[in-house]
Amino acid sequence: MKREGPVALLMISGFLYIISVIVASPAMEPVAATLDDWYKVVVGFINLVGVISLTQVNGRAVLRRSEGWFYNAILLVVLYGYIILGLVGGLHNVAFNLIYDNILTPILMTIFSTLTFWIGSAAYRAFRAKNADAAILLVAAVVVMIGRVTLGSAISPAIPKAAEWILNFPTVAGMRAIEMSAAIGGIVLALRMITGLERSFMGFD
Repeated sequence: MKREGPVALLMISGFLYIISVIVASPAMEPVAATLDDWYKVVVGFINLVGVISLTQVNGRAVLRRSEGWFYNAILLVVLYGYIILGLVGGLHNVAFNLIYDNILTPILMTIFSTLTFWIGSAAYRAFRAKNADAAILLVAAVVVMIGRVTLGSAISPAIPKAAEWILNFPTVAGMRAIEMSAAIGGIVLALRMITGLERSFMGFD
């Protein structure tokens, strides 16, 4: 039952949700609403498990005085302090929103800005025209970069139009192919999970 129970529950709930979406009848609306509520409950428990895991890992590092334990202690203080602040004042708490807007947002912006250097380094390695494919990529990248600034229109009106064509047709076609492939992969994985063929997410082989 330890193995069959979760698989059976997943199969039943998965098929019920698929039927409720496909049929879309008033009789199936309560089923879909109930499954959505269950999803929210599961997400809440997932967050709880994440908090417990962070507490165990970082608390163990603090107790053992491992290297860098001070940062682990800061993480725990911030984690529980922010949780308590949110529970006490809610989303309309001035301090809660102030910390988010003035601390977390700048940190995220800093992290993403540092990624620019890694992207630039990767682009430099990728754009070296070692073969025909790399040469096409290099030419397309140069056209797009120049065409998106005022320099492109100053050189020739055709450059911004070429950049727009590259962004609207080859780029969109490639992105849609990637999205379709990812969607098909997600559907296959979902079907394997619903039918019980995929059990690795539960720790089973």
